[in-house]
Amino acid sequence: MQLLKDKRILITGSEGKLATQWKNAIANEGGSVVGLDISNDANITCPLGMQPGMFIHCLRKNITTTFDGVILAAAYNPPPTVPGSEYDDWTSQMGILRGHNILLDWLISKEKLNANSSIVMIGSDLSITGPDPKLYEDRIMKPAHYTVVKHATLGLMRHYATLLAGRHIRFNCLCPGAINESMPDEEFKNRLINKIPMNELASSDTYNGHIVHLLSEGSKYMTGATIVVDGGRTTI
Repeated sequence: MQLLKDKRILITGSEGKLATQWKNAIANEGGSVVGLDISNDANITCPLGMQPGMFIHCLRKNITTTFDGVILAAAYNPPPTVPGSEYDDWTSQMGILRGHNILLDWLISKEKLNANSSIVMIGSDLSITGPDPKLYEDRIMKPAHYTVVKHATLGLMRHYATLLAGRHIRFNCLCPGAINESMPDEEFKNRLINKIPMNELASSDTYNGHIVHLLSEGSKYMTGATIVVDGGRTTI
């Protein structure tokens, strides 16, 4: 039995490494996907100063149907930068969070979410913890705004989970750990593995089953939850 048969799923950041895996997993379970991504002229970033109406107008051409689920996977994943040089990047980072907020409000107000819809927000192990300085003793770590927006993603999820629970529209957050394919080099990869109780990194397809479960009827009594899948890293 296909768990997502005839379900329509909207994905932001749909051309990313993990989202591409999730599109295939959804299709394998009988669902269909509408993707919003900067690569197909659907930029989900709405910085302060841009009017919400103008932002939605730019996306409306891609949103012509109703949805049974949404994955908010768009993210700004900057490379490590020298402290002090990243301040302009706050605009891009927080603009994606604001864009997701405005998109959700529009989908809800225009009744674009079907009954029993499931919205999956994508956080990180850095939604739960801060960066480990010992990993970066001789390296530059990612800037503060990356950790901040991953924490804020949980806040946005909990806000809507409370607000929409009575309408059976569910909001949960998947917090993946690091994936093998994203490691900059073997030396850093081994450092990170030593911090993970399961002693291995995830692969890019590790999270497919979790995404399908969160979008399916199997999680119909689940809202406001934070699902951490990181090999045990945040337990220590």
